[in-house]
Amino acid sequence: MAQALQGWLIGATITPLPTASTHIHPDPIRTRKLLLNKVEIKKLIGNAYKRAKDVLTKHRAKLDQIAKILIEKETIEKAEFEKLMNLVRN
Repeated sequence: MAQALQGWLIGATITPLPTASTHIHPDPIRTRKLLLNKVEIKKLIGNAYKRAKDVLTKHRAKLDQIAKILIEKETIEKAEFEKLMNLVRN
């Protein structure tokens, strides 16, 4: 997550080194502020934006079909969604 050009690592497990401390036991899943400069953060955001745009572009026809169904019916069943997205395994 990036907020005001600050990077935060949320929900990642980073196990503490057992030899780092004998009296402090930090939570391995706690939120951590990343030590990145503005250029690195902008690069991460740009890469994430490009990847999201590529995925949406690649699957545009399928997404349009799903949107049409949702406009008509307001809901879509799991089996129908999986069939449209070619997720059904035989």
